[in-house]
Amino acid sequence: MSPPSVVAARKDSAPVVAALAFFFLLTAYYIVRPVRDQLAGAVGSTQLPVFYAAIFVATLLLTPIFGVLVAKFPRRKLLVWSYSFFILCLFAFVPAFLAQDHVGARSLGVVFFIWVNVFNLFVVSLFWSFMADVFDSRRAREVFPLIALGGMAGTLSGPVLTRWLVGWLGVAPLLLVSALALGSALILLLRLSARHIPSEKVDEPVGGSPWAGVLELWSRPFLRYMAVLMLLGDGVGTLAYALVADYARAHLASATVRTAFYADIDLAANVLGAVLQLTLSRWLLVHRGAVWALVLPQLVNVALLVMVTLAGHAMDRARLRRTLAGRDDGGHARFHVRHDQAGE
Repeated sequence: MSPPSVVAARKDSAPVVAALAFFFLLTAYYIVRPVRDQLAGAVGSTQLPVFYAAIFVATLLLTPIFGVLVAKFPRRKLLVWSYSFFILCLFAFVPAFLAQDHVGARSLGVVFFIWVNVFNLFVVSLFWSFMADVFDSRRAREVFPLIALGGMAGTLSGPVLTRWLVGWLGVAPLLLVSALALGSALILLLRLSARHIPSEKVDEPVGGSPWAGVLELWSRPFLRYMAVLMLLGDGVGTLAYALVADYARAHLASATVRTAFYADIDLAANVLGAVLQLTLSRWLLVHRGAVWALVLPQLVNVALLVMVTLAGHAMDRARLRRTLAGRDDGGHARFHVRHDQAGE
C-alpha cells in the first residue's frame, strides 16, 4: 500500500497531467485545422456549400451514434478505441495529401472536412467526459481553469508548429505530427485512468440517452439562448471563412503556402482570444458577471468586422484609382504613338 504522502502527491499531479493531455489534444487539432482549411482555399467559396452540406448530414447521422456508444460502452474502452481510430486515420490520410493534386481538393476536402468534424465531436467530448470522472464537482471547479490553460497553450503551439514545419516537411507529414500529439494525449489520459479512477467505475458505461442533450436544450431557456448565440456566431464566421477562402484561392498557389497562411490566422485569432480571456474577460467575470464576459467577444468581433469593411472599401477605391490612372496613361501613350507616326 502506498504511503499517504505518495497518494497525496499523485492526487496533486492529476491536474497537471490533465492539463498536459489537453495541451497535446488541442495541439493535434490545431495542426489538422490549417491542413483542412487549405483545401477550402484551393477550391474557393463556391465549393464550401458542398463541404458544409456533407458535414451537416454526417453530424445528423453520427451524433446519435456517438450518444449510443457513450451510453453503452465503458469509458476507458471508448477512449482507447476512439483515439486509436483517429490516430490510424491520420496515418491513412498521408498518402491522400501527398497526391492532393491528383485526387483533387474538392473530393479530398469533402472527406477531410467530415472527418475533422467527427474528430472534434468525439475527441474533445470524450476528454471532458473523462475529466468529469477523474474530478468530482468540487475539485473540478478548482482544477478546470488549469486544464483550460493547458488547452489554451495547445491552441498556440499547434499553429506555431504548423507554420514552422510546413515549409520544411510539407503538408502531408504534418498529419504524422498531429498523430504523435494525439497519441501523447491518449497515454496521459490512460495514466490518469489507472491512478485516479476506481476500476469498477472505469468498467461502467457513461450511461444516459443519445437524445438527452436535445431534451435539455428545449427544457432550459439558458441553453436555448446559448444555442441561438452559437448559431449567429457561426453564421458570421462562415461568411468570413468564405471570404478568406476566396482570398487564398486568388493569391496563394501552393498547398504549403495556404497551410502556413491558415496557421497564421489561427495563431492570431488564438492569441487575441487568450489575451482577452486572461485580461478583460477575467475582470468582467469577477466584477460584472458572465453576461458581460459573453458580450465582450461579440463586441470585439463587431469592431473587427467594421475594420475589415473599412479597409476593404479603402483598398477597392485605391484599386479603382490605379485602374483609371492606368487607362489614362495608356490612352495618352497611344495618342503620342499615333502622333509620332503621323509626323513621320
